[in-house]
Amino acid sequence: MNPSNEIMPAEIMSAPNSTPNASTEASEATSAKNPTKPSAKHVNFTSLSEDPFSVELNQRKQEFIQSLKTSSKGGALVYIKAISYYLILGGLIATLFMVPLSGIAALGICAFAGFIVAAIGFNVGHDALHGAFSPNKTINTLAGHSFTMNGANTHNWIILHNHIHHNYTNLVEADGDLAPVPLLRFHPSTEGLKPYHRFQHLYAPFLYALTSLVWVLKKDYDHINKKSHMGYVKPPLPKGEFGRMIIFKALYYFAFLIAPMIWSSYSIGAVLLGFCVMHFAQGLTLALVFQLGHIVEGPETSHVPKDGQVVSWHRLQMLGTCNFCSESKIANWIFGGLNQQIEHHLFPMINHTHYPALSRIVKEVAEKHNVPYFEKKSYWSALVSHFRVLKACGNPELFSTISSRHQTQPTV
Repeated sequence: MNPSNEIMPAEIMSAPNSTPNASTEASEATSAKNPTKPSAKHVNFTSLSEDPFSVELNQRKQEFIQSLKTSSKGGALVYIKAISYYLILGGLIATLFMVPLSGIAALGICAFAGFIVAAIGFNVGHDALHGAFSPNKTINTLAGHSFTMNGANTHNWIILHNHIHHNYTNLVEADGDLAPVPLLRFHPSTEGLKPYHRFQHLYAPFLYALTSLVWVLKKDYDHINKKSHMGYVKPPLPKGEFGRMIIFKALYYFAFLIAPMIWSSYSIGAVLLGFCVMHFAQGLTLALVFQLGHIVEGPETSHVPKDGQVVSWHRLQMLGTCNFCSESKIANWIFGGLNQQIEHHLFPMINHTHYPALSRIVKEVAEKHNVPYFEKKSYWSALVSHFRVLKACGNPELFSTISSRHQTQPTV
């Protein structure tokens, strides 16, 4: 699949050649009959043209794009960021295999390499798979395959992240990101609540550390041939995609596991430990950035109503998304705009380097239409807020302490 294939409703308003999206199919499904078990296929968004906030926001976006002297995609700055991160990663790998190191030092380099790989995902692969890294489709496609180089399948990512998470943000029955594993719950509800969830704020970091390792070793295989997820009917698997996934994963395993075992001075156990440490650091970094954009105090997690009717797509993004440390240049450099999740969710096909300017527009339009704009001033405040939500979601007596906007009944 072309990594630039994007189907967010917000972009369809200005992209007449876009692929039909899930909300269109949902409208047909909803009109046919009321669902007995709400899911993604039953969601029916309020028409964007009927929502003054959506109309004005889209108009202001178009004016912003027209005012740019450069492309709304990435420019020189993102290329510099990409090159610098890859040079750092290359230097770490070279040091690991060419310089005599103690065991602790080697593991430290593995952990730092995991952090850099996550940063490459934030700044290169993520934008590219939204079609926003470069105006050049070839460069964009190659940049998207930075995910492939890190052992992940781009087709699965596009479906699970772009199509499902971005279309149905924080809808309990439709957003797969709200149900990663049974051990974690990200919404306050007694349904499915287990005694061990009371302690999820304590054990969650250990599960977060497994994020990328599970994706590379298990999740891709689980999802590649699935016909649907959270009620969303997936597009047909591109011809040869399964074979490509197997080949690229085999190359990844060879490069990061087999080759070091054969040609380096490290023992098999040391290579396996280093591989795991790299992924633990990568997974923890990924989780503790992506989660802070949605699972914090302020944004709501909502249920799909029985009739499937929800607010406009733009309003759903605003209700379920939060920014953090968005004024920090360091955060913007490291997180690739994921600290400005609101702008990213509203304009996923615009490069993250434009988010600071877009945030001023979004705040202005949101205030005019009385739409909430959630923001945490620092990374630490967002992190603390996230763990408070985790604790509350596992303890019924704390449900009401999360936020008045966290609801246990359908309200959107």
